[in-house]
Amino acid sequence: MDQVLRGPEAYAAAYIDDVIVFSSSWEEHLTHLADVFRRITEVDLLVNPGKCQLARPEFCYLGYVLGDGHIRLQVSKVEAVRDCPPPTTKKGVRSFLGLVGWYRQFIPVFSSRAFALTNLTLKSSTNKVVWTEDCLKTFWDLKDCLCNSPVLQSPNFDPPFTVQTDTSGLGLGAVLLQGEGEDRRPVQYISRKLFDHETRYSTVEKECLAIKWALDSLKYYLLGKQFVLETDHHMLQWLSRMKDSNARVTRPCSHTVSPSSIKPERTT
Repeated sequence: MDQVLRGPEAYAAAYIDDVIVFSSSWEEHLTHLADVFRRITEVDLLVNPGKCQLARPEFCYLGYVLGDGHIRLQVSKVEAVRDCPPPTTKKGVRSFLGLVGWYRQFIPVFSSRAFALTNLTLKSSTNKVVWTEDCLKTFWDLKDCLCNSPVLQSPNFDPPFTVQTDTSGLGLGAVLLQGEGEDRRPVQYISRKLFDHETRYSTVEKECLAIKWALDSLKYYLLGKQFVLETDHHMLQWLSRMKDSNARVTRPCSHTVSPSSIKPERTT
């Protein structure tokens, strides 16, 4: 299917045998559909009409509801999360984390928020789950995040993006935004846990690590475009006028962003 759809990537994509065609207008959509059907016919493949959804303003695809420039969770997936009781075994915790982790881009700082539950899946943990107050709080917090109808904005590559980064003692977090002022909407949330050696970094080093990791993770949105980088760590202004070299800070930053170009858009 990747070979069949090589060329119309701007309006068609496929995941195994699930093909999606998206357009900005009805006239465009008819042209795009005709092109995709022609390509499928030329390689002697068949389309099952009973499994097709045509001319829909929104539809379900890979567990998401897409349409009108928004990405939402599929109702059945939300119900599965809402009705899930606290697991009693390590395997059950892994299954729950796998379900909510599939939608981690909807949950700000997912890795840090799920830290207490991920610790329950370690080899050193017993197979029978012992629910502490912190673990239960984490469990209900993750459920609430997904059940409160989170919505992401479909990316538009014409206006500039904004990247916000943050760090804590447990992990790194970032959000890709688009829009201006109060109209800014999230496109994607990303996060990861800190490795053991990273937890011993200084605060400035952790904040620099968050910037470097976020820009690397979101590079396919940002390459070749100007964007706004926001961090809540005021001390990063020091990078633009530092005299003493800190190899841990300057080496990774030099691959992604010039220290002299960092300007704190928000300092709280």
